[in-house]
Amino acid sequence: MLLTGTEAEVLVEFIVDTTGRVRDAKCVRSPHPAFAEPAVSAITAWRFLPGYKNGHAINVRVAVPIIFDMKGVDLPNREAETATPPAAGIPVGS
Repeated sequence: MLLTGTEAEVLVEFIVDTTGRVRDAKCVRSPHPAFAEPAVSAITAWRFLPGYKNGHAINVRVAVPIIFDMKGVDLPNREAETATPPAAGIPVGS
């Protein structure tokens, strides 16, 4: 997806538990399956302040959009892959 510059918005749903850790993260919307696993992996590494109700920490269901935005990313130079190799017989380092 990086090579084609594909951009996407992926919606990940999960539980923030009473310790602020992410539980049961899953992709609920993605324009392409290749974005789902990286989005879920990123969310799983996050930590939150837990939700509170009546002074007690509670589990909270959350949905967060993850944006894959390729603006400003240097993509590999595809022209270099198709460039004509140097002509045979030209000495190198002479």
